[in-house]
Amino acid sequence: MNRLELKQVLKKATRAVKDGFHSGANSLLLQVKSGTLTISARNPIWAIRAWADIADGEKELSCIVDASLFNKVVDKMTGDNIKLSISKGCLVIQSGKTKANIPYQDDKKWPKSQSFKPLHRLDISEKALNCSHALAKSEARNGLLSSYHVEVFEDGYCLTATDSKRISVCCFGSGKLKYDFAIDGEFLKEAVTLSGGEAFLETDTENVLVVGNDVELYAKTRPERYPNIQSLLASKKSTTAITVNRKDFLEALMVTTLMDNVIVIDISEQNVIMSNKPSVKGDSHTELPAVVEGKSNLRIGLEGSYMKDAIQALKGEKITLHFEHAKAPVYLEEGPQTELILPVIIRE
Repeated sequence: MNRLELKQVLKKATRAVKDGFHSGANSLLLQVKSGTLTISARNPIWAIRAWADIADGEKELSCIVDASLFNKVVDKMTGDNIKLSISKGCLVIQSGKTKANIPYQDDKKWPKSQSFKPLHRLDISEKALNCSHALAKSEARNGLLSSYHVEVFEDGYCLTATDSKRISVCCFGSGKLKYDFAIDGEFLKEAVTLSGGEAFLETDTENVLVVGNDVELYAKTRPERYPNIQSLLASKKSTTAITVNRKDFLEALMVTTLMDNVIVIDISEQNVIMSNKPSVKGDSHTELPAVVEGKSNLRIGLEGSYMKDAIQALKGEKITLHFEHAKAPVYLEEGPQTELILPVIIRE
């Protein structure tokens, strides 16, 4: 089989390889049957199967190999073609005059794929993942907050991400809620990427299957209920609104957060000033041209990195920030996207 085409299949499958002690950790299931090469990988959250019709003339085989070792051997081979076979308890990888033998395990040790009857079908596009910056980071070790909340309505859907200190919503739906579920953030991002920018999901709300371009991804939905943040989103109020140039605001943020991650925004009738919380690194002070509506004389502290993520997720030339008081969330809205950030209390 062509080595470069094999590497393309391998590259897709190894995206699911994770270190650990779970069944299938650091391993690949290699299968050759009827001229098709299939490579499968799995981790505790999701599984992937990638294939290509590149194995004409190859003998059928099915075995489990170490993902890292197989990947390195294939990568170092210099010939244009690779032949796979099993001999004397080893997987034989041959390219030109080079031959490598690596140990393998019986495929019976590979967990069987779980089948389910899809009850719903849904298309998730890449633009819906514009809320991904608000997912909890993997090191937070909170699977639920590292997941998207998917809500499907009579017309369209909404994706929500939150790490408990901010909320980002991309909503392309309206009407009555039909069903909802939480799905791992990495899984959905990989599914959309490997499907060419739009993932076609099949689900029964407990299992999710995505079939893309010569690739199939499977995951279970989160068993926990997603945090009830709807009341917070519905109760957002705006007694003060400032409209600023997005580029100017972002540039001020970049400088201010060099001094401290907590930024301070002072709003008066005359202007808007951005500064940083007192820091040993120094201080930054930027006066921003702005249109101020509603009450003025407001001072509020915010996490600068969260504000940068929110501003970068929006695309308009002008942005409008809405405030209620110094202890209430700040929110921004643009088209289908809503960004909400909890404030930081500034000690005077």
